[in-house]
Amino acid sequence: MTTPSAEALRRFKRVDLEEILEDAQQRLSQTPEETLQQWRDNIFRETKGYSDLKILKSYMESSASRLTDNLKSHKAYLDSHQENEFSEKGVTFHNEYVDDESFELVFMASEIEKFPPMPVLPPPEPLIKVCGVVEEVEFIKARAWFDAQAYMTTDDLQAFKAQLDSKGMVGAMLTNSFSGSSVSSYGSSDKVNCLYTKGKINGKTFSGWFGMTDIRPGDRVEMAVAPYGDSYLVYAIASPERRTVSFVPGCDFGTKTVNLKQGMIISLILGLIVYVPGIWGNTHGWITATITYLVICFLFALFILRRIQEKTNASWFSLTKFAMY
Repeated sequence: MTTPSAEALRRFKRVDLEEILEDAQQRLSQTPEETLQQWRDNIFRETKGYSDLKILKSYMESSASRLTDNLKSHKAYLDSHQENEFSEKGVTFHNEYVDDESFELVFMASEIEKFPPMPVLPPPEPLIKVCGVVEEVEFIKARAWFDAQAYMTTDDLQAFKAQLDSKGMVGAMLTNSFSGSSVSSYGSSDKVNCLYTKGKINGKTFSGWFGMTDIRPGDRVEMAVAPYGDSYLVYAIASPERRTVSFVPGCDFGTKTVNLKQGMIISLILGLIVYVPGIWGNTHGWITATITYLVICFLFALFILRRIQEKTNASWFSLTKFAMY
């Protein structure tokens, strides 16, 4: 039986999680960016290259679970065996396994750390108009939720930044994984492929989520923003030269329009409840009742849809006005 080298034996005897993760983070920092990008491409192939927080968390937590289980059983093995019983093949296999799992774990944690904060909705302050030239801009392809359950408030955003400023998201995620608590997920509806956009205008930084935007450095733009400290949270960008307006996904209708839609549905249902008992057992008047009900429903629906259209057109008019002035 071939005797393992002293370095291989030293690594084989590692059971301290902190030491293993520090080694993995060091190897991660020395890995070429091209290799890391290949990992990202493989992970997000099904999402067409858009970073997905849920996928990252799933990979990381799976690696954490496998690694901790392995280290527990390995510690028991070391306690019950002598060093002369270790084979080179077994030592090499174990070291490679631990290195692979710990590397994947810290890689996923670092990708989660880079993931942009979730949308802050509704805006924390009344929106104001900001005009200027884009000094710099960066896009991150990511997926996010835009239903009410997914909204990150400004308090959430502040806590997120504080967490990064203390021990970093890598440390936070690893702590949660190895303590047995699952990392929280946002949202309950379908995710949307977005461009998280951040940059600088008029000397101030800005950031926001958009379904698509084509702004570039040097573009003169107009933004609907909410001031947040020394930066801006952006909710719409108009580029008069490109004749484009970019919005936060899912923000094309206001609450009044939604209430109109809901009111129409409820009214139609209530009308049906009144209509059915009215024709029950009436074999002669049901045709007249049906026609009357349908005409009333049609007129009511037409009225509601006209109101929705007026509000939508007004919204588009105001946005067009916002873009042009």
